[in-house]
Amino acid sequence: MKMTYRSLFLGILAPLAIMACSDAPDPIAKGRSHFATRQSSAAPDGFSCQNATWGAIANYGTVFNETLGAEVEENNAPELPPSSGDPIDPGKPVFDGENDEYEVSCVMTKDGDNVTLEIEYRGPNTSDFVFGGNRWNTPTSLRVDAELNLVNGVGRGEAVAFTGVSGNVSPREGTDCTFKAASPLQDADGNPNSLRIDADSGEVWMTYSCAASVESKAQSNSFCEHYGTVIMENCTIR
Repeated sequence: MKMTYRSLFLGILAPLAIMACSDAPDPIAKGRSHFATRQSSAAPDGFSCQNATWGAIANYGTVFNETLGAEVEENNAPELPPSSGDPIDPGKPVFDGENDEYEVSCVMTKDGDNVTLEIEYRGPNTSDFVFGGNRWNTPTSLRVDAELNLVNGVGRGEAVAFTGVSGNVSPREGTDCTFKAASPLQDADGNPNSLRIDADSGEVWMTYSCAASVESKAQSNSFCEHYGTVIMENCTIR
């Protein structure tokens, strides 16, 4: 059968058209988190936070220290939630699959004025508060399932962390966590910009507090506030 120029041209275009109509690959998620536990004001008599839990999943870099005159390690994790206001320092992100050490995933599902977030980090614990200088040998993780309102940035859900010291840190049965989208950036007049949650670009910057959490490696009367900062970019939009 004789092939015409027209059939040859169409034969080349057809697979290209199929490729163009196919779903684009999901963007590579990147993010960073910093979390900790402390005594909870909601703890009943006889209950307390027994272990000091510190966890960070973020890029760990070096800076030149003028006093030491040498390069020193610096934790580039986000600032923990301050007593008032929003965190300012975002730290430096890690990518999903970076150095074959990190797993970072985020799915953002919009439903009217609300958005559901499914976030998970796994990697070395880069917190400055990990003792013994073996932070790179200490795995940590954080899983967040939350629903936030896009208008006021407030929501509720669950945050479950893991460190080698505490084991799992999870909300006590019948409790949940509060989440708040941050607005750390300011305009020229010093006024906060809009909330840092974008269901179109897949970015979120938020803080959370779980007032009634338990550490699995502690005794049964463990009762902690688990709190932290979560920053994600390139969430998959559903």
